Amino acid sequence: MAAEHRALLLAAGGSTRLGTSKQLLARDGEPLVRRAVRALLSTGPREVRVVLGADAARIEAALAGLDVVPVHNPAWRDGMASSLREGSQGWTDAGVCVIAGCDQPQFDADDVRALLAMAGNSPVHAAALDHGASRGGIPAVVPMRWLRAGPDAGEADAGLRARLRATAGVGLYHRPALKFDIDTPADLAHAIEHQWVDAPSGPA
Repeated sequence: MAAEHRALLLAAGGSTRLGTSKQLLARDGEPLVRRAVRALLSTGPREVRVVLGADAARIEAALAGLDVVPVHNPAWRDGMASSLREGSQGWTDAGVCVIAGCDQPQFDADDVRALLAMAGNSPVHAAALDHGASRGGIPAVVPMRWLRAGPDAGEADAGLRARLRATAGVGLYHRPALKFDIDTPADLAHAIEHQWVDAPSGPA
């Protein structure tokens, strides 16, 4: 496991295709955003930051009592690259960063530990979920310097993914369950059917 790491949870999206905040969907009564933060905290990072945008107040309230730093991204509509830049402001280039989202309901602490171990054995200190033909994506562990603004970080949503996929030596973490994420009502219905998330009990 990496000796020094930080963690960044991307929770700023508007869930426009789903129609309700995916961050606040629950599994066993616990919001997915809180569940993801607990998984990140389990490995003892120096700091966990949660990048917020849409529905920020309710999502931040769901994190009450956890040792996290909320970061509000005013440019959240610009996509993942803006959240990576905003969330990593002030961090040094030392160590690595675990990056995760809120829409993979089967993501847990074991995944974080496995990715950190793979990154520790990688010549480029990076590991990412194996997405098959499209190679690596989040959750991922990357060197802190990759999060800096500019060509290395990318200026669009695909920036980090493109670097993960183009860099030789990135460890690829194989866990098919994490390929399922919740983006649409059909995805949500599928997740409820398989008991990966709770059925909504009222208005979201």
